[in-house]
Amino acid sequence: MSEKSVWINELTWEEIAEYLKQDDMIIFPVGSTEQHGPAGPVGLDSYVAISLAEDVAKKTGILCTPPLWFGDSSTHLGFPRHVKATRKGRRDPQAGVANVQWGLRHDVVTLVKCN
Repeated sequence: MSEKSVWINELTWEEIAEYLKQDDMIIFPVGSTEQHGPAGPVGLDSYVAISLAEDVAKKTGILCTPPLWFGDSSTHLGFPRHVKATRKGRRDPQAGVANVQWGLRHDVVTLVKCN
């Protein structure tokens, strides 16, 4: 039998509801989509945040939201394929991020940002 996923997007709503009876914490991985030189993929920050979040989740039993793939990296705007969030969106992850909004409405008290 395989181990249950730590990612809420891979669980049913019933499994999430059962988890929230035991814990009110969710890990929220956040990483920028920006240049990392000629050899680094633009998603590197997100890949690191995803890996860290998954490792912590497996060791602690805390669930993870899907990642937010952009941040506020204005210094990289001169590079192609850069994705930037507004400062308001960075300060308030509920602003336009549906996967966080639902959780904050349903028994998630502690949102742990992993970057």
